Formats: sequence, C-alpha cells, structure tokens
Amino acid sequence: MDAEAERIERRLNVDFLMSVCALLISAVVCATAVYQLRNASLMMAAQTWPYVTAGWQYDNDEAGIVIINDGQGPAIVHAVSLAIDGEPQHDVVSALRRLISGQAGQVQVDAIGHGSVIRPGQTMRLLMVRGAQWNTQLRAARKRIRVGLCYCSVLDRCWTTTLDSLPTAVDHCTERDSLAVPEPD
Repeated sequence: MDAEAERIERRLNVDFLMSVCALLISAVVCATAVYQLRNASLMMAAQTWPYVTAGWQYDNDEAGIVIINDGQGPAIVHAVSLAIDGEPQHDVVSALRRLISGQAGQVQVDAIGHGSVIRPGQTMRLLMVRGAQWNTQLRAARKRIRVGLCYCSVLDRCWTTTLDSLPTAVDHCTERDSLAVPEPD
C-alpha cells in the first residue's frame, strides 16, 4: 500500500503543479487584457480629444475674439461667459454696445452657447467687428474683456479655457452661464 499511496501522492502533486501553472497563465493573460484595454481607452481619448482656445484675431479693418478647435475631436460647449470690466454680460451685442460707439461698422457673431458643437479645425467668431473706427475701439477695450469657455469631448472629459490661458482639465462643466445671441430688433 505504501507504493500505491506514493503513486497517488505523486499524481496529486503533478495535478497541483499543473493547476498552479494554469492559474499563473490565466493571471498573465488577464493582466495583458487589462493593459490592452487601458491602451485602447487612451487611444480612443486621444482620437476624440478637442483642444479649444480663445484668442484675438486682427485683420486689416477687422478685430474680434475667435474660438478655435485645434484638436482631433468635436468640442461640446457647456458654458460660455463674457465679462466687461468684471461684469457678466448676457449677450454679445449688449457687450459690444458697452465697448464701441458710432454707426460706422459691422458686427459678425457666431452663436456659441450651451450645446453648441465646435468641429475639429473649426473657427467660430464669438464677436468680430469690421470698420476702422469700431476696430480701433475694440482693440482699445481689449484689457476690459474676459471670456471663459467650458467644453467636453464626446467621452465626457471636460476642459475650461479663457483668453488668458490654455485649456485646463476639469471634472465637469458647471452650466451656470451661457451667452445668448439676441434676435434682431
């Protein structure tokens, strides 16, 4: 019986060793799958990453603020804020009336507000004036103007940007303020 017991014990040891090896191989395969999933997630985020900046644009007799998406994915706007002398403005036209005077010019405004989508490579005019007098007045008022924008990617990763800064990642956008483009009088 001793020989029989030794044979059974050897067999149990071989079975145990094979089980341990199978478990180790399974753990390596699982770790590899998690690593691959993480890399795929990072690649997806990079392929859908919007990079939105706000800046000044000057051209001949034009001056204004533009919003540009230089990223790879669309930017979904959640909030836009415009302040003149620290006071929040409710719409672009009213803000312009505080900054420029006279009748010798044209205004161009693209509607940017909650729910707007800025495609990759797209430039939108938050406000743009044309005409030598208005151009000069807007350039002179440049330091009085503050613009803020909060936007998210299609994967719900969010950023804020201003005229004075590059995009900064945030947990989510607060939907406290959006500019309205008033209907023509």
